[in-house]
Amino acid sequence: MKRTFSDEELRASAAKLDPALTKFMARFPGESGARQPVHTVYGGAHLFKSDTTQKLGVLALRALDEYGPDAATLGNAIGLDSRFRDVVYARVTEKLRREPVEDFRIDFEDGYGNRADAEEDGHAEAAAREVAAGMKNGTLPPFIGIRIKQFSQELMPRSMRTMDIFITTLLDAAGSLPPNFVVTLPKIQLPQQVTALADLFDAMEPKLGLDKHALRFEFMIETTQAILSENGVSNLPLFLDAARPGGGRTLRDVRLHRELQHYRGASADGPSRLRLRTAHDAGRLRRHRPLALRRCHEHHAHRPASRNADAAAG
Repeated sequence: MKRTFSDEELRASAAKLDPALTKFMARFPGESGARQPVHTVYGGAHLFKSDTTQKLGVLALRALDEYGPDAATLGNAIGLDSRFRDVVYARVTEKLRREPVEDFRIDFEDGYGNRADAEEDGHAEAAAREVAAGMKNGTLPPFIGIRIKQFSQELMPRSMRTMDIFITTLLDAAGSLPPNFVVTLPKIQLPQQVTALADLFDAMEPKLGLDKHALRFEFMIETTQAILSENGVSNLPLFLDAARPGGGRTLRDVRLHRELQHYRGASADGPSRLRLRTAHDAGRLRRHRPLALRRCHEHHAHRPASRNADAAAG
């Protein structure tokens, strides 16, 4: 057949794009194939016990038995096609018995509040020992972590201290971190806040005898400033860069959570003037999510299902 270019000429032409494509793939590595939780449950650190998530499963099964005692009742309630009701009902009940919670966050922020230092110190230590007990007894969910307070001028020292006590106590009691353990940093506004946590991890790991990058974190997209800077530029790529300064942590060490519920209160317009705008803006965000939230790394952003775990305490 007739051709204009030889194979060598085509390879040479394609090779010109290699540097750009290599850089692109490093930036957007795609999914790893590793499991990701479908939800995240938040519960106050002062209430956490090693079997909290199992108790949540018992409560869920009790509610299902009361309000959806059979496949037909549940199917009618949620408008499920009759062809799938039996199999869905069986899978739901099996899931609630086996693994009712996939990801749990022991909360030292909104679900905990501000307390005296001695009180929070005690809760951080106690929660760590409960996690160690859960590791021993096999009662933890597949994913678990802590949410510390935001890195503001007022709260950052307290936030770092809580994290230090928790992780140090956990390693002392259990000898290792649980699988898929993360630290959640909420309400970020500046890339420097992300870098501060990454730097703290880099300093902490050798002191605790952990492998490099053994500590993983996620940051929560909850404020308007996290989406757009004062110059109208998206901060999301900057946050990801800040998580791996100097080529340290890769994008695979980081996850994003987003929470639209905080955007309204964080706006300079105030909540009253945003009542009508918020639903419209939230709809636009759902339809046109920033690319960084969808494809920046293997752990793509998801909104945690923040549920009250207080009923499972005790």
